[in-house]
Amino acid sequence: MATTTGLTFDAGLSILDFTGVGDSAGQRIFSGGGLTYSSVRFRGQVNGASLQIIGANSFTTLTNDGPNVIELSGLTQTIATLTINGSPSSPVLMRSSSDGSSRTLSVASNAPTINGAALRDITGAGGASFVANNSFDLGHNSGITINGPAGGHIATRQQLGM
Repeated sequence: MATTTGLTFDAGLSILDFTGVGDSAGQRIFSGGGLTYSSVRFRGQVNGASLQIIGANSFTTLTNDGPNVIELSGLTQTIATLTINGSPSSPVLMRSSSDGSSRTLSVASNAPTINGAALRDITGAGGASFVANNSFDLGHNSGITINGPAGGHIATRQQLGM
């Protein structure tokens, strides 16, 4: 596990845009160190690579594009503007790094834009209204209204990163 030290970020100026396939197992790790970031975007991966977000971080803007597998290790991610851009056939799978242990997305007031997500062990909190459209409820979620895909589309286990 990497340790985040000696970094200086100006929350008003930091723009981080992540692409890539990760290590030989396809694992990418964002060890945020509990810091505050301005704009962070994780772009979709077509080869099934996963991204683990470590630390209880804060983001002004956090964007996840599908297909992508996002594992949250930090108990709470505090986000001003959250956007998940997936589709039923190329979803963003967002789950806890530990099955059965909830991870929280705290968004104070800007209603998140969540489309084409597959969610497991995720809690929506912080005052914003969480609605996930064209999405999949993989269980153990709370504080989020999850509306299934139009036309009854059923994603495969591979599309859901499982």
